Amino acid sequence: MEEYKFGKTTKQMDVRTLESPLRATFVLTRSDIERLKQRVMDRPDPAQKPFRCSTFSVACRYAWVCFIKARRYVEDRTVYFSFAVDCRTRVDQPIPDLYFGNCIAGVFANASGRDLGGKDGLATASEAISGAVEGLREGVLKGADKWIPSYAALANERIVTVAGSPRFRVYDTDFGPRKTEVVSIDRTGATYIGNCRDEEGGMEIGLVIPTSEMSAFSSFFNDELLNA
Repeated sequence: MEEYKFGKTTKQMDVRTLESPLRATFVLTRSDIERLKQRVMDRPDPAQKPFRCSTFSVACRYAWVCFIKARRYVEDRTVYFSFAVDCRTRVDQPIPDLYFGNCIAGVFANASGRDLGGKDGLATASEAISGAVEGLREGVLKGADKWIPSYAALANERIVTVAGSPRFRVYDTDFGPRKTEVVSIDRTGATYIGNCRDEEGGMEIGLVIPTSEMSAFSSFFNDELLNA
């Protein structure tokens, strides 16, 4: 494996074949996050419902927009974005933080690829993800009996999924890893989103995609930040 850098990106390439996909980690600094949050909040219509602007949600929105542009999903077809939510405090009888086990649900946001790839793509992504999170107020476990068939129905759709979470805070563990990777994304095609090693409040976005798409993703990622 050969490692090389350009812009804000660090890549690793399998030199045994140029056909192999690339693995890369992109970094959103705390300053980048704040500028993206401000960009979302500075909407021309003050009557619009406020968006939830957590650091994680902003990273999700940005990754979604850059990803669909890189894959040229910018047409009138629905594109989905899926991530996991912690249900412990959202159920009727809250579960203690020390509960050791799975208590998560999948959330699906969707929007038109054309809108996501347009001038107001970040606002479109923000509205879609915020709407999906807002729907949890109706009951985080509502329709749980239909989750599996619902997920299966999206198997052939254009969907971006998230692996990992900044709440894991893996860089704070006792053994202090120098770099965090989620190896499963090689197989699942998911996007890793986690906390940043070098700066509190920053985020790391990891993905494995073909060479041509990686080049496009990097270009969109850096160009959009310059305009944020």
